[in-house]
Amino acid sequence: VNLYGEDITHIENVMAQLNELNNAMKLSADGIAIIDNQGVLEYVNDSFCQILGYKHPIQLQGNLWRQVCEKSWFQKYSDKIAPRLRLEHVWRGEALAIRNDGIKLDTYLTMTSLPKGKTICYLRDNTRLKEFQDQLIIEREKALDATKAKSQFLATMSHEIRTPLNGVLGMAQLMSAEELKPVHREYVNTILHSGESLLAIIKEILDFSKIEAGMMELEQTRVSVKQLINNTMNLATHRASVLNNTLTSIIGSEVPKYFVGDTGRLGQILNNLVSNAIKFTNGGKVDIKVSSRPTDVDRECVITFTVSDTGIGIEQNRINDLFEPFTQADSSTTRKFGGTGLGLAISQKLARLMGGEIVVSSEPGQGSVFTFDVTTIEIPGDDDEQDVNHSNIFDTEMAMKHPLNILVAEDNFINQKFAQQVFQHMGYSIRLVENGKEAVDACIENHIDLIFMDVHMPVMDGIEATQLILEKLEDPPIIVALTANVISESRAECEAAGMQDFVQKPFKPYDIERVIRWASRTRADRHRWS
Repeated sequence: VNLYGEDITHIENVMAQLNELNNAMKLSADGIAIIDNQGVLEYVNDSFCQILGYKHPIQLQGNLWRQVCEKSWFQKYSDKIAPRLRLEHVWRGEALAIRNDGIKLDTYLTMTSLPKGKTICYLRDNTRLKEFQDQLIIEREKALDATKAKSQFLATMSHEIRTPLNGVLGMAQLMSAEELKPVHREYVNTILHSGESLLAIIKEILDFSKIEAGMMELEQTRVSVKQLINNTMNLATHRASVLNNTLTSIIGSEVPKYFVGDTGRLGQILNNLVSNAIKFTNGGKVDIKVSSRPTDVDRECVITFTVSDTGIGIEQNRINDLFEPFTQADSSTTRKFGGTGLGLAISQKLARLMGGEIVVSSEPGQGSVFTFDVTTIEIPGDDDEQDVNHSNIFDTEMAMKHPLNILVAEDNFINQKFAQQVFQHMGYSIRLVENGKEAVDACIENHIDLIFMDVHMPVMDGIEATQLILEKLEDPPIIVALTANVISESRAECEAAGMQDFVQKPFKPYDIERVIRWASRTRADRHRWS
C-alpha cells in the first residue's frame, strides 16, 4: 500500500475565506451585483433582488443589466458614465432603476471596474433620502417665503409709520428754523428728539431683520476717516453736554485719510457705541480713538476704532449678553436708560460682515472700552472735502444758485405742505401733483428739470410714471425716488425704472439740497454735451 500525503491547511484557509466573503456578499444590506463584459448580470445577492422587487437571484442572473435601469438614465450611463468608469475605475452617484413592478426607484450606485472587463455594483435604495431632501427643499421654500413675507410686512409697516413721521419731523424742522421763544424751541427740540428716537427704533428693527435674512449688503466706497469721526462727534456732542460728559476724539497720524468701506454702516456702529457710552456715563469722559497698522499685503491695513468711557461699567458675566438681540446687560438699565437692546446686536453683526469683531473690556464703576477692527485698503487722496451741512438751516439762495423747475409727486397732504414749505424756504416755487398720472401729464405740458417722485401713490405709482416719462420725453427730467420704503429691493426697483437717486422719508433739508446740487450739475453737463 502506497500512501501519499499533502498539507491542505492553506487550501482550507482560502476556502474558509472565500466562504466568508460569499456570506458577506450574500447577507449584505446593500445590493451587490457583478456584471460581465457583455452587460449581463453574472451574480446578484439577495438584497439586490429585494431592492428591485424580485424574490430570488435566479430571476435576475443571466439577464442584461440594462433591463433593470431606467431607459434615459442608461443612455446617460452609456454616453458619459461608462467612459469615465473605464478611465477612473470607480464611479459613484445617483441612478434610476426599474423595479419588477415597473415603478421607478431612486438609488445610490457605486460601480468599480474589475479585471477582464467585469464591473461590480453596490446598490442602495435612496427613496427615503430623496423624500427627505425633497421635504427639506419644500421647507426651505416655505422658510424663504416666510422671510420674504416678514420683510415685506416690515417694509410696509415702515412705509406706513415713516409717512406720517415725515410730516411730524418735517414740520418740527420748519419750526426750528423760525425765531422762537426759548420755551417753544424746547418744545420743538423735544418733538425732534422723540421723532428721531422713534425713527432710530424703526431702522434698528429693519436692519436686524435684513441681517437675519442674509439680505444686508455692504457698500464699498471711499471713506473719509475725518468726516466719519466728525459726523459722529457732531451727532453726539449735544447728548454728551446734557449729561455733563466730556467728548473727545483722536485720529492717529498713521491712519490713512481715506480707505475702502461702507461709510453709513461704520457710522452706525460708531454712533451706537458712542451713544451707549454717553448714555451710561454721567459727569465723566467718553473718548473715540482711531489707530491703524499695515498688513503684509500692499496698501492693506487694519483700522482700529476704540470707544472708551468712565461710566457705570459691566459685570464680566454679563458682557456676552450685550450682543444678544432685545437684551441688555442688566434689565434695570432698560427702565432707567431706555433702548430696544438691538443696537449692539446689530453693530456686532455689521462688524462681522466687515470681517471684524467688537471686543469689550469693562469693570463695574470703572467704565468700559469697546474696540473693533476693519481690514481694508488705503486710498490715496488730498485733504478732506468740505463737510455737508447737516443742520436744519435752509440755504435761502438755493434757487438763485441752482435755478431748476421742480415737480414733487406726493399723495399725502401733510407731506405736500412740508415739501412746499421746504422748497419755499430755498426760494423755489414748485409744482405739486398727487399721483403718477398727474406727474406724467405735468412733464408733457411743462418743462421740468427735476422730479421728486413718491413711489407709492394712487391711480399710478411712481415706478410706472417714471418709465412713461423716460419713454415719452426726448429730454426727460432727472427723477429722484422719494419714499418711505427702505428695503434693498425697493431701491433696486427704483433704479431699474430709471430713477437716478433715492431720498428716504423722513427727509431733511440737506437731503434735498444735496440732490438739487447734484441735479443742477448733471443737467448742465447733459446740455453742454448734447
